[in-house]
Amino acid sequence: MSDDRLSAVVFDVGNCLYFDPGAVPARAIHAAQAARLERMLTGWDFTAPPDLERLVAMVWGAMEEAYHVEAERRTFRDSSLAKLWQGALATEGVEVSAPQADLIWRALWLPLTAFGIELYPDTLDVLQELKIRDITIGLCTNRPCTEDMLWPDLHAMGIGRYIDAVTCSGDVGYFKPHPAPFERVLRQLRRTPDETLMVGDSLEADIAGARSIGMRTAWKLNGRYGLTPTRDVDIVIHDLNELLALPQLGGAGVPNESSPTPHEDQNEDRY
Repeated sequence: MSDDRLSAVVFDVGNCLYFDPGAVPARAIHAAQAARLERMLTGWDFTAPPDLERLVAMVWGAMEEAYHVEAERRTFRDSSLAKLWQGALATEGVEVSAPQADLIWRALWLPLTAFGIELYPDTLDVLQELKIRDITIGLCTNRPCTEDMLWPDLHAMGIGRYIDAVTCSGDVGYFKPHPAPFERVLRQLRRTPDETLMVGDSLEADIAGARSIGMRTAWKLNGRYGLTPTRDVDIVIHDLNELLALPQLGGAGVPNESSPTPHEDQNEDRY
């Protein structure tokens, strides 16, 4: 990485600022969403289908399948959860309107706290220190929601106070590595690509996507020590705390050896 000073850092969210320890089973999530859906449908005088948990699982499965198809085609279009809900309910004889489908999508979007996610031990300290150094901070995440749906989670986790801008794939209709999410967060931050560092755990989505529009990049390996180094990234880190040593971010060039690290476990299992 060049010695030019950076004025902004954009983070991916999952497996970058927080991780999912897998403490909450998928069935519990589906049950919670099914209960919300049943209340909405009965409130609109619809007869709820008999197995809403199965329907919920089907919708999320369809979204995952669409994601993989789009990635294989290199078109990277984000799924419309509202349309997926509308179509799934129609197969059960429940014809909701487009505005109702949009309300369902938003109401069934559970907060991150419902999934049992945990911040990495150094997340809050690093974000706070970057703000002290007058670094602008953005988030750019592949989540099929909009930024207004994510902000409550950020505040609940205690990181909202440090964030200047948020872009979700649902805000632009495309997911990373498509340029659109990166371009939007840069517009929000009023920063150019060459003065902004993108930090993420995915070599394709975060690193290749950001480099395609000229951003500088930090690949967060999270203890994946067996990965082969690549020239397609400016720096490689395991912990967020390593960012604070970068001269481009006002650091002294010496890593903090006392940084709390969560990466002594079998972290590659998360990938």
